[in-house]
This record gives sequence, C-alpha cells and structure tokens, in this order.
Amino acid sequence: FLSLMSKYRADMDAGVEASLRSGTFDRVYRVVPPTGPVRWLNSRGKVYKDAAGTPVRMTGSVTDITERKLAEDAPRESEARYERVVAATEAGSWDWDLVQDKYYVSPRLLEMAGLPPGTIIADRADFMARVPVHPEDRAKWQREMQALFASGESRLSTELRLMPPAATRWVRLDGMCFRDAAGKVVRWTGSVIEVTPRKLAGEA
Repeated sequence: FLSLMSKYRADMDAGVEASLRSGTFDRVYRVVPPTGPVRWLNSRGKVYKDAAGTPVRMTGSVTDITERKLAEDAPRESEARYERVVAATEAGSWDWDLVQDKYYVSPRLLEMAGLPPGTIIADRADFMARVPVHPEDRAKWQREMQALFASGESRLSTELRLMPPAATRWVRLDGMCFRDAAGKVVRWTGSVIEVTPRKLAGEA
C-alpha cells in the first residue's frame, strides 16, 4: 500500500542487489503513503545464503525515522534560508565567539576587504590585522565597540571606510552582541553592506 518515490525506487533496487552480494542491508529512504505526508524509513536487514553462496532469504526490520530526519533537516534548512537572504542583500557578515576567540568572516566580507577567497581568520587579533579599515575609522570603531560592550546595550550601527587595493569602500556595520547571565559579552555578530554610492552622492 506504500509506493516508493520514483526517483528513489531505482536506488532501492540497486541497494537490494548490493545487499545480496554483501550480506547486509542498511538504507534510509522516503515513502509516499496514499494519504498523509511523506515518511522517512530506515530498513536494516541480513541476507542468508546456502552452502553454494546463493542468497536464499533476507530478513530485517523497518523503522519510521521521520521525526528524527525532520529534526536533523530543520537547522540545515534554516541555515540555507539565511544564506539566501544574505545573498539577496549582498551583505557580508562576521561572527566572533569571544569565549573561544574564534572569528568567522563570510565570503562577501572577504571580498569587500580585498582578501583572497577562502581566507581563514584565526581570531579577533588576526581579523583586526587583516581587514584594511581606515586608521581614523578603526579608532572610532574600537571606541564604539568598547562603549557598547560596557553599556549593557546590544546593538551598534556605524559607518566606516575599508581600504582594499582596488578602491576605498564605505560600508555600514550593523552588529549585535549577546551576553551571558552576568551581562558579559560572549558573542559579537552582524552584517556589512557597502554604501559607497550613497556616501559619494552625499559628498557631491
């Protein structure tokens, strides 16, 4: 009464053939009931052979793992959705784990800063050393961050200049800090968008 989705039926048949050769079967697949949502199943079995090595019987069990699969897929879908939103805004992003001093910089922010694709930022000090912030803006940015961290507030929006080899860029940073129960900042994350055309137009 259950029909396998056509795309996976061929894979299932191939899996059965492989199991007859190996002697075991362990596969996750989807089924489409006549009514109701698609279900995820985990089928596990063992193949018994006669003295000549010919498969004569396969026994096993089928477990419904739909809830587990949906729980596993939810974070990945949420992450993919976030990546699509960021791509649509052409924004870069950063994420600083202050507890472990780990720093993530998105590919778009690397591009804005004139850094090679795939550049790994080791920690906060490495980030500050590599990202070409205008000296005047760097000092201002540091003061604003220190004031935010000490204030108990959570959000900061500021504009500064990046000086990659190609040309100076104006960017706007929108950051948010997260605190522990004692109020200490444990994470600092946010987005960066380029505002050079607006700044140049304003100056003109």
